Amino acid sequence: SKQIAWFFIPFYAIMVLRHYGFKELVYRMAIAGPIALAFNLPFILWNPSAWLAGVLAPVADPMFPLGVGIVDLSITHLIPFFPKWVYTALEGAAMLGSLIWYWRICKKYPEAAMLLAVIPLLMAWRSLPSYFYCAAFPLFVLMAARIPPGKKLPAAPGYVRALPANRSEQVWAGAPVAMGLRAITYPAHILRYIIQLIL
Repeated sequence: SKQIAWFFIPFYAIMVLRHYGFKELVYRMAIAGPIALAFNLPFILWNPSAWLAGVLAPVADPMFPLGVGIVDLSITHLIPFFPKWVYTALEGAAMLGSLIWYWRICKKYPEAAMLLAVIPLLMAWRSLPSYFYCAAFPLFVLMAARIPPGKKLPAAPGYVRALPANRSEQVWAGAPVAMGLRAITYPAHILRYIIQLIL
């Protein structure tokens, strides 16, 4: 399993607790726990120390600093490197802050867990871009699902309303008009066109 998944567990627990109560939390963890164990048990039995080392590798191994988070400021020589424990403390504080924040907003914005779970990784000694990829698409889908069907979004200032070539009416607001090769390679343009066709 991907180590990043461990960061989402406390947020899921908070969401279930706040939305459905403690009994439902225990029930869901009683189901999720054995399933997680079933996937990991062959590796645990095969070599327990290697399994534990693999799970704890990002925290325990002596890896060099690398990433897109706060450590990138040191890599690019904007600020000096701090001791590794400072980054660990910052990551822990960010996780605690994210959990507290999520506790307060999870009833109104349950999808915020997808963002708040990875924010602590921005403070880590190693914060590779791949750590954040797993949350980007689900977060996009969850945020898009919050927009009520048929709601027209206002056009962003400075943008022309985009018109597809085969229609005369305005189909979606806020999309910059793509021209030339950009028209067929611009991901937002293509994605919005596909979403409009589906809806």
